[in-house]
Amino acid sequence: MKLVINSHKAYERPLTVCLQSLIDIKFTKWSDVIIVIGGCDEEESHGPKKVKLMHIFSVEKPSVELPLTNEIVLIKTPFENLDFTAKQMLYEHLDNELIRAELYFYVLETVTFEKEFLDCFENHPFVDDLHDIYTVPLPNSNLSVFKKGVIERYQDNYKNKLTKRQVIYLETRRGNHAYVLANNGNRVFSLLYSGYGAIKTLKGRQHCCSEVDIYNTGKARGSCYYPDFGVCKYIYHMTGSRNPKPWHGDLTGKYED
Repeated sequence: MKLVINSHKAYERPLTVCLQSLIDIKFTKWSDVIIVIGGCDEEESHGPKKVKLMHIFSVEKPSVELPLTNEIVLIKTPFENLDFTAKQMLYEHLDNELIRAELYFYVLETVTFEKEFLDCFENHPFVDDLHDIYTVPLPNSNLSVFKKGVIERYQDNYKNKLTKRQVIYLETRRGNHAYVLANNGNRVFSLLYSGYGAIKTLKGRQHCCSEVDIYNTGKARGSCYYPDFGVCKYIYHMTGSRNPKPWHGDLTGKYED
């Protein structure tokens, strides 16, 4: 299994916190980690290659302690499509030996990993021969485990760029009608579209009681825990319809980033 972390150049802070949580639970399978960073400049972009953690960060030393000599697989690309950037990169590089696997665990960089994740990643107890995609009741924060065949079916579906509003809409849909129209007129399907494979639904998310400013932005995020995945997701809640720009976040001020 490969752990795929979808990120963006502007989200170095959440990515650092995410990686630190892997250290905290004594994660060791770093060679099975694929990090995709979208929105990069052309001159710094590259396909899959092994790099030490220290090369991910633009600052000389991250704000948390990381074993910077561990090697992971890194893709840096100018392409960006919010929660779906890494899905597109998986398809484009599926034949690369650093990317190829039978099973992929897909997360966003705004998660932290709990100790239960180790059993999920190493033993994947919920995986069977009857299903292709494993996720939780919607909305699922676009967290899922899926087999290689799913990538072969969705192909370049995620090359069509979406708005954050459209991404959130897809996060709440599954089945034959789980799609939106991109600006170019093409249909973009949710990973839970019926044509991509049989879906197994795991335990629902558990909401934590308190909010936390985990990224030190001055604005608290809500958190929820996915017990079958051993993952905690941090969500910046929308400001409401009275705000003229309700889709802004707390890191850059723009979800488009």
